[in-house]
Parts: sequence; structure tokens; C-alpha cells
Amino acid sequence: KWPPAHERRTGEAHKKRITPIPTRPLVEAMGLSKLLGCVSAPCSGRAGVAEPVVPKASAPVQCSKLALADEVASNEELGDEVTSCSTTDSARTNHREEDIASPASVEALGTNTTQAFGLQSNCLLVTRAPLGVSIAPSCCDDNVAVLELMRLTQPGQLLGSFSDFAKEYVDEALCRRLLNKYHDNKAKCSEALRKSLIWRERNRELLTTRRFQHGTDNRVLGADSAGRPVLYLCMKNQMLPTSYCVDQYIVSTLQAIDNMPRGVEQATHIWDIHGMILRFNLNPAPVLAMAQAMEGYFAERLHKFIIIEMPRYALFLKEAVWPFLPESTRQKIVFMSQEQAAEHLRRECDGHTSDRIISVMHQNRDESLSLEDRRKTWMRVDSRGGVVPAFV
Repeated sequence: KWPPAHERRTGEAHKKRITPIPTRPLVEAMGLSKLLGCVSAPCSGRAGVAEPVVPKASAPVQCSKLALADEVASNEELGDEVTSCSTTDSARTNHREEDIASPASVEALGTNTTQAFGLQSNCLLVTRAPLGVSIAPSCCDDNVAVLELMRLTQPGQLLGSFSDFAKEYVDEALCRRLLNKYHDNKAKCSEALRKSLIWRERNRELLTTRRFQHGTDNRVLGADSAGRPVLYLCMKNQMLPTSYCVDQYIVSTLQAIDNMPRGVEQATHIWDIHGMILRFNLNPAPVLAMAQAMEGYFAERLHKFIIIEMPRYALFLKEAVWPFLPESTRQKIVFMSQEQAAEHLRRECDGHTSDRIISVMHQNRDESLSLEDRRKTWMRVDSRGGVVPAFV
């Protein structure tokens, strides 16, 4: 029965509902999860902070690996905060060695879990976060979210029906990029992962053979000072409508990924719109398909997208694609002149790379050179850093 109004105002009702602190035998019987929400003082009628019950060294509370695993699995759902508590070495005599949640046993729960928890002893306490207070995600939360996404591809799960070819693309790095792109929103990450697997199934032949119809000069011309590959294309060298160039764009992106050193996951794309052939680009659908691939299958692979000399008559392409791009992607798109692009390249790349790209830009503006003359000079940088013919 709900208490009288005067008791609710004075907080007497809360005093009658104080949760008692469990005794040691009861704590051992209940396990670690039953410690959640225990308080040692009456609340003021508002949502208060739940204080952790820290046992004394003479009577330590030992956490079994099973109980700890249950708490780690439910940590993100409950919004719990994990803190470490000190215990004495004599506590090991009260329980078997394998029942103690030591750092070695916690490490088996996930990659770098020991460091994420900051373990310094044998015991962990999990305390419930106060209502209305959010706790910043820790490395452990990220690891759990990554494992949850990867688990979706297991048999019987939401994405378990996809082929082995599709599911082999799902790894820890992809899941982390999706979580970063969608700000840890699990529903959006799951949907993006599902669409990526569908896209991979549909483009299986292209991804395995990397064969495409040569329609433009899109290729990797080097890398910036941080090791991020730089891709370049000039619309003046376009030989086929954009719809025939999508596959080449995908393969060029894959080649850029091949060139990425360890720790690098993004690339810079340069589209030089100089000399654009309008009749090849009247349909904005292929450009939108490229953008969707970058937002899905190649999520968080884009460092910067530089557009050089965007003419007014081509603004309809931007207006067609722009509404479908998230704000985070729009901020990566930069419009520059030829001079601004050259200055940017000299600032971001080493001398050899910047000179190579600037030289190609000048070549594309040399009216004395025909398309065939320019094609003979088209080179690209391979995964070993060598300069090889771009299209064989």
C-alpha cells in the first residue's frame, strides 16, 4: 500500500524501505550481482547515489569467474560502474585458486579486458549508477559492444544466414569503425552491418576478381605524412559514363586499403573536376551509389574528400547527393581551387608525393597533350610503395 502523503514528503516512506546490507554468508550465496543497488542510508526522496559496499580485508568477498562474466555481460545494459577493491593475499586461502577472479581469469573474457578494468587485486565490485547520471563508456564497454556485433553473424543469430564469404569481412576493426561512426548506437550499427553484408554478397565477383571496365584515371598516387593513401582522378580523362566507372572506383578504394600501413584505416580522395564531360555525368545515381558504398561497406574509411574546381553547371550533382550524406561526412568534403589543392598537398604530403600529384594536375591542364598522350603516363603506387602502370 502506498504510504500517506505526509510520509512521502518527509521521506519516512523511504526509511521503511531501506535495503539491508547482506551478511557475508548471504553475499556468498547470492553472488556478485545481488550487491547491485545496496544502500547504507535512507535517501532524501530523490534519486540518490548508490554507495558500494566494500568488504573489510578480514572478510573479503571473493567473486567467482561465472558471476563476474554475468556482470560484465550485463554491464552496458544496467549502466553499471566497475571499480576495483583491494584484498589481502590471505584471502586466497578461503577459496580455491580457480574460483578467484584474478586478472588472468578476467583476461579470458575479452581482448585487453584486464587493462580496461584496471585490475589490481582479486575482487571486483559492481555498483549501480544513479538515476539520471550517465557514465562515460570505458574500453571494456567498447570491447563488449564489438563482441556483440560480431556475435550477430553466428549461426542462429540475426545475421547468421549470410554466406561465409560475406561474414569473413566482419572483424573487430570493422565493428569498431561502425561503432565510431554511429556513436555506439547498436541498432544503427546492426542495420549498417546487415546492409554491408548484402552489398558484399551482391558484389562478390568484383571483390574477388577486381576486374572492371576502364572508364577513368582513378588511382592511388601516394600517401600523406600520416601514411593515409591519396587517390586522384580527373574528370577530363573520363572515357565512359559514370555508371560504368563505379566498379573502378570500388577497386581503387580496395587498392588504397591494401596500401594502408598498420594503424591506418582512412584515405584521402581527390576529384579534379577540370574538363568535366557533362554528357557522361547527367545521372547522379552512380555518384550516390559510390557515396552509399563509402557510408556502408567502407564506413569510416574516408579521411578527406577534396573537390578541385567545381563548375557551376555541375552543382546539380552536389545537390542530388548532399541530402543523403550525414553531417560527419559533409565536414570531410572540401572544395578547393588548383592553387589551394597544391598548397594543401605540399603541407600534408612529402615532397615526392606532392610533386607527383601536382605534376599530374598540370598535365591534365596542358592543352597540347591528348588523352592518349596522358594515358601513357598513368601510374599508381602499389602496396609495396613501388610506382607501377596504373592499368594493365
